[in-house]
Amino acid sequence: MKKLLLGNIALFISLMTPQQVNAQGASNIDPKHIEVLTAMAEQGYIRTRNDDIVLDGYLEELDFFMGYIKDVDTDREMSDGNEDYNYGGAAYHIGTMYFIGKGVRRNYNEAVKWYLKDIGKYGCDDAKLSMGYMYTHGVFVEKDLEKAKELLTTSMFDDDCREAAQKLLRDSPYKEETMRYLNAANQGDVEAQFQIAKCYDKGIGIEENKEESSKWFLKAAENGNAEAQYITSEIYFIKGDYKRAAGWLKKAAAHGNETAISVIENIKAAAKEGYEDVKKIVEELNKMQ
Repeated sequence: MKKLLLGNIALFISLMTPQQVNAQGASNIDPKHIEVLTAMAEQGYIRTRNDDIVLDGYLEELDFFMGYIKDVDTDREMSDGNEDYNYGGAAYHIGTMYFIGKGVRRNYNEAVKWYLKDIGKYGCDDAKLSMGYMYTHGVFVEKDLEKAKELLTTSMFDDDCREAAQKLLRDSPYKEETMRYLNAANQGDVEAQFQIAKCYDKGIGIEENKEESSKWFLKAAENGNAEAQYITSEIYFIKGDYKRAAGWLKKAAAHGNETAISVIENIKAAAKEGYEDVKKIVEELNKMQ
């Protein structure tokens, strides 16, 4: 079976022709979004099908995965002792069956419910990609670019999902948003400097560039952004520059960054356990008191 390349979403959209969509939850939805999400669901369905499990038809398949989730939700062991299938795959798989109409009538609202259940409980890559697309374009859910970015920038183990997420993040509407951040950042807007640093870090609306990201995090940190100060401390810690790492960590804590405050408490405790890197940054912190 040929594998649909999810990473080529932009090309896929451009080749589509509008068609009438008739399924629950699809009213007033642009058909091209249905096409893209259906393609995602079809590939995800295949990926999470688990061919080692022999099932007689779609209804038995749906019943099997429903039963698996019920067992997991109630902390019961599966009756057949099969531990090879994870919860996330099962929840997302049910969602794909509703989305493409495998054994049930197509119901997009029900599919979204299962996708979200998956993300809240486990978080398989396919579910994050599909919901990230929906939040990006306001399909079946309210448009929310922050939620979309959170889903699309989390770690993805599947190469196709990761490539598709990266491509989606480099396109509209993120590209326009990133350009606004860049223009404002160059004019001295501190929040924009912090946001453009995150864009470069994750490749949102622009090509990923860790060097540019570090530069803008440092600039935002120098201008008083506490979160940027904490991230800058992390950057210097990774580089092994413990003096600068300690300095920015202390500034972030002084500006009320809760993560920095918590980290200082934790690393002081960890230093007593003998972790050398941690001991070095604690030594630098102590010098500043």
